[in-house]
Amino acid sequence: MRDLANLFHQINRVLPEQQKLLSFPPEMLAAEAISLLDQHGYSQAPVVVGGTVLGVFSFRSFSLRCADFSFAHAQKERRGPGQFTVDECIEHFQYVLFTEELQNTFDVMERDNGVLVGSPDRLQGILTPMDLLRYLYRVTSPFVMISEIETALRALMTQAVAPAELVACSDRALTQLYGAGKVPDTLLQMSFEDYRSIVSHGDNWPKFAPVLGANRVRISTKLSEISKLRNDIFHFKREMTVQDFGLLSSHRNWLLIEAKKADLRGKGNPHD
Repeated sequence: MRDLANLFHQINRVLPEQQKLLSFPPEMLAAEAISLLDQHGYSQAPVVVGGTVLGVFSFRSFSLRCADFSFAHAQKERRGPGQFTVDECIEHFQYVLFTEELQNTFDVMERDNGVLVGSPDRLQGILTPMDLLRYLYRVTSPFVMISEIETALRALMTQAVAPAELVACSDRALTQLYGAGKVPDTLLQMSFEDYRSIVSHGDNWPKFAPVLGANRVRISTKLSEISKLRNDIFHFKREMTVQDFGLLSSHRNWLLIEAKKADLRGKGNPHD
């Protein structure tokens, strides 16, 4: 059951794997703590004593403490802000469970710029807005890229041929699949594989080459790769690999370039 629960997007899916927690003892000087934060690329770290979290020291908590430390205070105490101890600059983050729903952390994240995962005596990690943003990007980017690819391809196909020509191209490429008189009337009614069949059909290709590229086989291969990835993504068949992301991104960028070229042609660019 624990494995099944992991299919849902909760804190346990977002917390960076093998996160190495940096922590400070309460008596550490702020100057040293800031240097360590900068060295590790962190914006905050827990202040821990005896295995218990007292609070969090961060760039923000240090800045807030500095704002209350006047020149008169500095003269009286004969020290500068860098000589604060970290426990003088503590702020308190809210704790969330490892199985907390993501949406329950949004308001707290906005307010505090982070949450602590676990409990004061058993800290499991710190989750920041950037951690959440990276996770959401990783989860959603394939869907966003497929959306961009599909809408761009439809737009380029529509630009390449008039509506009546598109119907003729569709009948030519898809009648064997759908049957005579049963081919869908619009691109919105067709599958991505239908688009590939229409574009790569030998008699249709001369009409689409100006907006997609010069090599029919290469373009057909690109669209076939996109179609397969699209099917895997939308049917949640498997986790996307680094190679999958790279391939999808490459094909998305290819269509972006073709879309920019089409825009320039539409504006009558003298250098096109």
